Amino acid sequence: NYSYELWLESDTHTVGCAQWFYFGCRSYTDKDIVTHFRIANLKKNKSLHQEGLQPYVFSVKEQKWSCFCCFDLDYFPAKKAKADRFCLQWSYRFQAEDTVFFALFYPYTYTMLRLFLDKLKVQKQDHVIASELCRTIAGVPHIADLTFGKKRIIFVIARQHSGEVVGSWVMQGFMRFLLGKSLYAKVLREKFVFHLIPMVNIDGVVHGNARCTLAGVDPNRVWHDPNPIIHPVIHQIKEYLRSLPPDSVDIFLDLHGHSAKCSAFFYG
Repeated sequence: NYSYELWLESDTHTVGCAQWFYFGCRSYTDKDIVTHFRIANLKKNKSLHQEGLQPYVFSVKEQKWSCFCCFDLDYFPAKKAKADRFCLQWSYRFQAEDTVFFALFYPYTYTMLRLFLDKLKVQKQDHVIASELCRTIAGVPHIADLTFGKKRIIFVIARQHSGEVVGSWVMQGFMRFLLGKSLYAKVLREKFVFHLIPMVNIDGVVHGNARCTLAGVDPNRVWHDPNPIIHPVIHQIKEYLRSLPPDSVDIFLDLHGHSAKCSAFFYG
């Protein structure tokens, strides 16, 4: 048996902001082996891992993701820690000479988003207009699916917190539904224009941050007064909202994920 203690790197320009993980290991043995992992510097005192949520696992041999193949799962306070930190530990049985990836949740990368949007623009040309909203701190073009007209507006954003990948999966499902053939989708398209920003914190996603931008800032905490240099995406979203006709936005939805609560719910 093998045991590894892992320490996550903090989000860019932060101290101790660590929650998201996505890493791979390879077994070079010619037989199955049990390996134990412990991540020793997580910050959340409550976690769905305490309710049984397992790390997501991708086996190259099996070519699929699973969240039911780890065992001896535990989430607990670190002993003799100088600051509040918590440990997540689990065990996994490697197949002989297999490469395996572990992630906090089923990953959704920036590349996956771009491929999905490119496919939508080809398949649904009559319903989708994509335009560049701004540039991120790293200079990445920020694509928003923005359309115009006299209809009422529903504005939806996702992935302010880069580690909350469930927001991206919900957004992708929502976009597929809106562009689908169901009667509900058709009625919504007739009555509303949907302005969608599917990935607010692109830099955080690309760099593997859990929550913050490259400036070490939580984008969800700067909406009151975003700086155009430090918080360019939030600043530009607000400017775009101000440019819309007065009282034209009926609903503004911000899709997140939660590390300790189950199911779907709203804050408002």
